[in-house]
Amino acid sequence: MEQVAGIRGASVGVDFLQFNSQATNTDAGSVLGYIGMLTSEPYNRSELLELWWRQELFDKHLIVRLGKSNPAIDFQDVVRPVAGPHKSREISTVTSLLYGPIFVIPTLYGVLPSFYETAVGGTVTWIPSEEIYFSYGLYDGNKARGVSTGVVPPEFNGYYFHIAETGMNWVVGPEDKPGFFSFGGWRQTGRLSTDDDLIEEDGAEGLYFVGSQLLWYRDPEPIDDAGISGYVQLGWNNSETLPFNYYVGAGLTARALIPRRPKDSFGVGVAWGWLNPNEYDQATELLVQGYYQAHVRGPIYTESAVSYIPEPAEESGLRPAWALTQQIIVPF
Repeated sequence: MEQVAGIRGASVGVDFLQFNSQATNTDAGSVLGYIGMLTSEPYNRSELLELWWRQELFDKHLIVRLGKSNPAIDFQDVVRPVAGPHKSREISTVTSLLYGPIFVIPTLYGVLPSFYETAVGGTVTWIPSEEIYFSYGLYDGNKARGVSTGVVPPEFNGYYFHIAETGMNWVVGPEDKPGFFSFGGWRQTGRLSTDDDLIEEDGAEGLYFVGSQLLWYRDPEPIDDAGISGYVQLGWNNSETLPFNYYVGAGLTARALIPRRPKDSFGVGVAWGWLNPNEYDQATELLVQGYYQAHVRGPIYTESAVSYIPEPAEESGLRPAWALTQQIIVPF
C-alpha cells in the first residue's frame, strides 16, 4: 500500500480458496488426523480464505492486522523458520510433516481458527527486539459451536476466541545453533457442548508451548543449514467438550544430508493426545509419521509420507491404520 497509495507500513492480503476433498481422517478412524488440511465439512468449498489489512507502526515494533485471516500461523506455530545470526545458518524447514498436530495443537481443535476455517478478527504484535515478541488476538469464535467460519459471514453473538503468546529466539554453542520457543494461553467464550448435547460448559481455557532447536550441523562453517533439528509441542485445556485435554508432540528433521541432494529433507514425528472421556471411550490416540521431501526441478518438490495409528480412537475397537500420502508442492 505504500507503493500504491502512499500509506507507509501498510499492506493488504487477499486469498481465495477452492477446496475439494474427502473425509480421509475419518476413514482412517483418526481423531488426531494424519492429514492436517482436513478439519470439518463441507469438504468441497469455494471461499474467501483471507482478506486483511496489516499496519506496521513505530519503526516496525508494533504490527496490527485486521480482517479475515489464519491465526494458526501467528500463534502456536512450530513450523515457522527459525532465524540465526548467519543467513546461511537458519532452520529453514523445522519440519514438513503432514499430520494435523503440526498445524494446530490438538488441545486447540475446534476453537482455533485455522486453514481452512479462517475467521474475522484482529492481531496485535509488539516486537521490542529481534529476539522477543508479544502477540494478542481476538477472533470470531463461532467455530466452537460447529459453524464453518471459512464460508459463513462473521457473527458477534458472545462466541469469541482470545489468544496471547510470547516467544523468543536464541543461538547456542560455538556454532551459533538457532532455536526458539513460544508460550501461550487462550480462552473461548460462549456455551459449548458435546456432539450429543449431553454435556455443556461455559467457555474453555488452555495453555500451550512449542519450541524448536537446531541440534547438529554437518559442516563446521556457516555454509548452509545442512543438519538435524528437533521440535516439541505441549498442550492442555480444562474443557469438558473439546476432543483433547492434553497433548505431547515431538519430531526430528534432517536437511541436505543426502549426497548431491542439497534441497531434500526427511523426518519423523510422534503425536500423542489424551482424549476427552466425555466424547471418546478410548483414553489416548498415538500417531507416528515419517516423510521424505525430494526436490524434482526448479520450484517443484514431491513428498511421500507414511502414517501409522496403532489404535484409532474415532470408534472403539478399530484396527490399526496405515496411510500412505503423496504430495506435489510448487512454491511460487
